[in-house]
This record gives sequence, structure tokens and C-alpha cells, in this order.
Amino acid sequence: DAGPARTLRLITLGMSVGLLLAMLALVVLVSRAWGASALRLPLRPALAGASGAAAAGAVGWWLGGAWSTEGAVEAAATCVACAVVGVVVFAAVGATIDRSIVRRLLARVRPGVVATKEPS
Repeated sequence: DAGPARTLRLITLGMSVGLLLAMLALVVLVSRAWGASALRLPLRPALAGASGAAAAGAVGWWLGGAWSTEGAVEAAATCVACAVVGVVVFAAVGATIDRSIVRRLLARVRPGVVATKEPS
């Protein structure tokens, strides 16, 4: 059953597999160049990133399925809206888990703000 839906699914699968393989290659190359210690992540930022990504993905998936579109312009607008909501959810969840994210971002925006390390 060839058609646009099957083609889109296969393109999406191909992109996902390609990105996964590229990520694995990057991990191997970083490990070889800088050693295994370069791959060790602090727990709180890693948890914040993973939780934010999972929450943003779930919300984006839900919104994408909840909104129906009937044209290219509407589909593009839905895509942009889902992306914006995903970024907001990712940032909110990440900042809730690791509050040092907010301080580091503010330090970049306002150079006078000191980004201190929060105790673990």
C-alpha cells in the first residue's frame, strides 16, 4: 500500500535511524578524542534535559494529534505552534528540575548577574 502516508513514515524512520547512528558515532569519537570522562554528565542537568525532552515530546505529540489541519498553511502553522509549545514545556520542566539553568541564561542576557553553582 504505497502512498503519501507510508512514504512520510519511511522518511521519518530513516531520519530517526540516521540521527541515532550519527549520535552513536559522535559518542565514540568524543570518547576517543577526550576520554570517557568527557561523556560523564552531572546528574541534575542530565535529568532536567531528559525530563524536559520527554515532557515536550509528549505535549507536542498530543497537540499534533489534537489539532486537525486541512491544508499546507494550516499544517505549517500547527507545526510552528507545536514547536513553540514544546520549547516552552522543555524550558519550564528543565528549569524546575535544575534551577541553575535560569541563572546561567540570565547571566548570558544580563552580564552583571552572577551564575553561582547550586549545591547538589
